[in-house]
Amino acid sequence: MQKDAVDVRRMLSKFLTIKSRSSNAISTNILSEKMGARSELQSSDGVILFLKIHGPQSVLQDFDHYFSESTFSPTIINNSGFIVFDAEHRTISIQDAWYHHDRSLRVRIDRNKGQQSVSTWHFYQYDSASNETLHLLSRDIDRKEMGFVDIPLHNPYFPLLIVAKDPEGEIIDSGIIPFPSLCRNGLHYAELCAFAGDATFHASLRALSYQLTLALIGQHHGEHDPALGEIEVFTRWTGDEDAIFNPDLTAWLDWLCPTLKITYSPIFEAGRKLQPAPEATDERSLETLLLPPRTIPTLQALLATGSRHPSRGVDFLVAEQDTAFPMWRVALPAIAADLERLQPIGGQNHFPRLLSNPRQPETHEQPTPCAIKFVDRERLGEKINLLMPVSPDVSAILPGIDAGHSPKVTVLVLDSDAPAIGLNQTLGSLSRQTNADELQVLVELSDDHAADCSAVEHVLGPLFPNRSIVFESQPGRDAASAYEKALAVASGDYLVVMSRNIVLHDHRTLEALVALAAQPDVGSAGCMLVREGTLKNELEVVFHSAGFFPLSPPNGEDETTAPLHCLDVFEKTTYPVGQNSPFLQAIAMPLAKSCENLRNGLTGPDGYSRQASARGLAHLCTTGISAGLFIEPTLPAPSWIDNAVCRSEQFPLAAGLQKLHG
Repeated sequence: MQKDAVDVRRMLSKFLTIKSRSSNAISTNILSEKMGARSELQSSDGVILFLKIHGPQSVLQDFDHYFSESTFSPTIINNSGFIVFDAEHRTISIQDAWYHHDRSLRVRIDRNKGQQSVSTWHFYQYDSASNETLHLLSRDIDRKEMGFVDIPLHNPYFPLLIVAKDPEGEIIDSGIIPFPSLCRNGLHYAELCAFAGDATFHASLRALSYQLTLALIGQHHGEHDPALGEIEVFTRWTGDEDAIFNPDLTAWLDWLCPTLKITYSPIFEAGRKLQPAPEATDERSLETLLLPPRTIPTLQALLATGSRHPSRGVDFLVAEQDTAFPMWRVALPAIAADLERLQPIGGQNHFPRLLSNPRQPETHEQPTPCAIKFVDRERLGEKINLLMPVSPDVSAILPGIDAGHSPKVTVLVLDSDAPAIGLNQTLGSLSRQTNADELQVLVELSDDHAADCSAVEHVLGPLFPNRSIVFESQPGRDAASAYEKALAVASGDYLVVMSRNIVLHDHRTLEALVALAAQPDVGSAGCMLVREGTLKNELEVVFHSAGFFPLSPPNGEDETTAPLHCLDVFEKTTYPVGQNSPFLQAIAMPLAKSCENLRNGLTGPDGYSRQASARGLAHLCTTGISAGLFIEPTLPAPSWIDNAVCRSEQFPLAAGLQKLHG
C-alpha cells in the first residue's frame, strides 16, 4: 500500500508540473466559461479538487500554491474537476453508481463515448487513520465487454478519486465522487431523491454534490461557521449506536465536521430518556440535532450554515433499512411544535428536533430534510404481540386530551360485510365512551342488511336516546352517499367515521381522536388497528394498520397507498401519515362540510384525504391507543407495490418521495 502512495505522489508531481507550464490554463477556463465556450479539459483538475477537500496534509504542503484562491474557484469545481457524471464533456463518463453491498460501490462506465484511448481505471481513497496515505482501491483494465467496475471501498463515506490512463500510463482524465453515500443504496440516497425533483440521477447528484462541496470547502477553510454544533443520539440499549454510528461513519464525521460533538443517550425500554432532553437556551451558540434511534443526519444538515427556527421539529425522511431506498418524507410544518405535546406520557419522541439559540434570527429558507430514519422492510406486515389496551383508569396516557372540554361528536357507522354480531359490539363500545352523552350516532345499512333496520333502531334507542338515525343506502351508491346524508343531518362539532367492523378498546378512544383532529392544520386523526389472529400459526392478536403511507409505483402510474408496520416506524407515538384508514378516522366538521365533493356525495374518505392534503392539512395517527378490527384476514399476495419497493432500481429517481409531503 505504501508503494501505491508513492506512485500517487509521482503522479501528482507530474501533472501539477505540467499545469505550472501554462499559468493561464485555469483563468482561460474561467474566461471561456463566461464566453459560453469550453477550453481544453485539464486532466488533473479532479486530482486537485480531491486534494483540496480531502488530501493528505503532506501532499497539500508540497503543492500548496496550486490550491490558493488564485488557482481555485467554484467554476473549476463545477466544470473542470468535479463529478464524473457528465457524458458530454468528460472522458470519464459514468452512467450509474450504486452500492453492491455495504463496502462495495459498483460503477457502470459509458464506454461508447470518447474513451477509445482509456486503458485502465484507477480508484483511490484517503485513509485518515493510516499515516495520511492514499489507497489504490482498484485498478480495472478497460475491456469493452465489461459493463461495470466493482470498487472495494476503504470507507463507504469518504470521497472517491477516479483516474483514467492511456496505454502508456499517462493520465488523460480525473474526477471525484465527493459523497459516495448519495449514490443508490447509499446511506444518504433518500436525501438525493428528496433533492432531485424531476431531475435525472446524473444531474441531481452533480448539483447536490456541487452545493455540498462548496459548503465543505468554506467550512474547512474558515470562510463560514457551521450551523450544527452537536448531535445527541438516543439509543435503546448499550451498543445500539454501533448499528449506524459505526467506526466508518464516525471517522467520516470527524473529517467532515471536525468541531461537531456527538453524544449517545440511552433510553429505557418504555421509551423514556434517562436524562431530560436539552432545551434551547440563550447560551447555545450552535444548533443541536436530537436524533431518535436508527436515524442519521443528512449531509445538508451537517454542512448547513446560519440558523433556523429554534427548538422546532424538522422535516425528515423514512428509508428502507436494507437498501436505503426512500419510503416517506415526514414534513412537520405548523404542527411541529404540537406533536411533542400530543405524545403519550412516557413515550419516546421519534421525531428529530433542532435546538438553537432563541435569540438567533430565524431564516426563511425552504425547509430541507435534516435526518433519515431507517426501518426494517422485512418487518412490514409482520405479526406482532400486542400489549393489552391501557386501562381507562390510568390517567394521562392518551395524547392531548383536554378534560375541561367535551365537544359534540357525530359518529357515522358505515355498513360492511361484518357478521351481525359486529354491529352490536361496535355500538356497545360507543356507548361506553367517556363522551357517550355527547354522541350523535348515524348508522348506514346497505340493501343486504335493510331487513335489520328495525332491529338496529331497537338497539340504538336505549343507548343513544333521541341522538341516533338509521338510514338505508341507495342501490348502486357507494360510501360517498352515506357521507352526503350524514353531513346533511350532522349536529356535532366533529365527524367520526367508523366501520361496523370496529370495536373501540379504550373508553377514551373517541376523546383522543377528537383531541388530535382539533389541532391546527390537521385534516384527520386515526389510531392503531388490530385484529384477531385466525390464520394458521398466527398470534392471538395481529397488527393490521395504523395509517397509510403513499408509495409511488414505477412506469408513471398513479401513486397509491399501503399500510406499513407502524410499530416498527413509530412505537407508541403520534405521527403524520399519508391518509388514515377508512375503517376509523375523526374529522373536524367544518373541514368535512367545506369539502364540496364530500358534502355532495361525489367522493369518499380517500377523496377527502387527497383534497385535505392538497390544502396543506396533515393526517395524524397515534399508536398510543388502538381499536379492534373484525375482518376476515387474507393471505398477503405478491404485488407490484411490494416488488417495486424491494427492487428500487426500477423506480424513477424521485419515486416514492417527491409527492409524499404529509
